[in-house]
Amino acid sequence: MTEACLCSMVDDGNKQTPDNFPEESLGLIRNPFHFNINEIKLENLKISEELIDLSSDENLRIRFQENACDTFWISIKSEYPELSKQAISILLPFASTYLCETAFSTLTIIKNKYRSRLNVEADLRVAVSNIKPNIESIMSTMQAQVSH
Repeated sequence: MTEACLCSMVDDGNKQTPDNFPEESLGLIRNPFHFNINEIKLENLKISEELIDLSSDENLRIRFQENACDTFWISIKSEYPELSKQAISILLPFASTYLCETAFSTLTIIKNKYRSRLNVEADLRVAVSNIKPNIESIMSTMQAQVSH
């Protein structure tokens, strides 16, 4: 079941590229301040206007240099909603694919030839989670085993 879920996540990730964003324009997502507006053919006029406004803003240029690409696009979502939405929808599958590959690698480690009949769902959930358990709280709720 877990493997089927992971496979469906990969399939869903491959379907998330937007149709109205040409492939030759993907470079502007990596750097929206270094492009030639005449070479880019965007069908959506709103996205074109937002891109021109964005590229002329020096404060955003500094913010772009200080942050990661995905963080930058998320941070300008309220100012440039259409352009940000397109950029995030293009960047999202890369993060999803990375998480799926990490989960697959973890699954192969957990489910080796010595543990092949193990139900891995709980182990996989713990292994790929980034939440750290509070061991002291867990241990305080445990009841000591009474000897006979």
